[in-house]
Amino acid sequence: MANVVLKNIAKQFGDVVAVNDVNLEIADREFVVLVGPSGCGKTTTLRMIAGLEEISGGEISIGDRVVNKLTPMERNIAMVFQSYALYPHMKVFDNMAFGLKMRKVSKEQREKQVKKAAEILGIEDLLDRKPKQLSGGQRQRVALGRAIVRDPDVFLFDEPLSNLDAKLRVQMRIELKKLHERLQATVVYVTHDQVEAMTMGDRIVVMKDGIVQQVGSPLDLYNRPANQFVAGFIGSPAMNFIPCRLVQEKSRYQIDTGDYRIVLPDSLSSKVSAARGDEFVFGIRPEHFLNTLAADIEGSDLPVIKATINVIETLGKETFLDLSTGDHSLTALLDADIDAKTHQDIELVPNMDKIHLFSAESGEAIF
Repeated sequence: MANVVLKNIAKQFGDVVAVNDVNLEIADREFVVLVGPSGCGKTTTLRMIAGLEEISGGEISIGDRVVNKLTPMERNIAMVFQSYALYPHMKVFDNMAFGLKMRKVSKEQREKQVKKAAEILGIEDLLDRKPKQLSGGQRQRVALGRAIVRDPDVFLFDEPLSNLDAKLRVQMRIELKKLHERLQATVVYVTHDQVEAMTMGDRIVVMKDGIVQQVGSPLDLYNRPANQFVAGFIGSPAMNFIPCRLVQEKSRYQIDTGDYRIVLPDSLSSKVSAARGDEFVFGIRPEHFLNTLAADIEGSDLPVIKATINVIETLGKETFLDLSTGDHSLTALLDADIDAKTHQDIELVPNMDKIHLFSAESGEAIF
């Protein structure tokens, strides 16, 4: 396997900048996920690594080679697409062996490599079938097998699970992670699904408008988002965002949303005092409210947010509350056994170790 290094990579289609000055180092045997909304440049970046898209600027290295001018075949990469791209007239064995045949690999060696890949993927009994006789999950395994037999330096995955149903996607995520552990492969994986990104990646690269917003481990991005876009994109359900101002009263800083005020702990004073601008955005994830109602906090000095319950969604292990706080709305995720009713007034307690503040102008995180 090999590492992948992108230096100042750019791609333009006419006047449209699809990828803008991307710098990224992917370590040998690392599983890195490129994630972002449609049109953010993640697939274009993957295609430039593969050599399927010519770069407009910058340098791509795979292992110790600069590959800018090398063909996809010369780069020794294997790519798995969203569509399985299997030859319908060929049996599974021939689909998996086709790339090796084009490389003039001997028949004996082709059989050995295909059978080994089939064993890894648990599809030994499918080798004599044609694609139309396979389920979606089986077809995806064949597409993976076709990549594995080549023994590439880097595996590239372009939304390979998008065509599968929800249950099978979960199963295939686990299968892919097991496969990565077994092969000790370098993997670059593209998806628009942040759940896939969080559950699969050693590191995640969040992109927007062709620009890398943040690179980090799943928990880095979840706990310490660099900006409001990353905070809203990573995590399910999405983070609550409420416009606010900062006010200082009796030497203590407070977040003022117009509906309520939250006194900030002294530990955040230095970050708040250095903040520039008048308009900010208060952020808190639905799961970061303490599981309590008004009666539990009576007489305490905990910060509270008074709200009215609009909708209750009971999911068995947890309960979603859609809430109104005057001019703004919130979503809270609480334990399933909480005693709550529609139109009930409640007082929520935010976990002050988990709150966020962003600049309304730039979107950059203040804390």
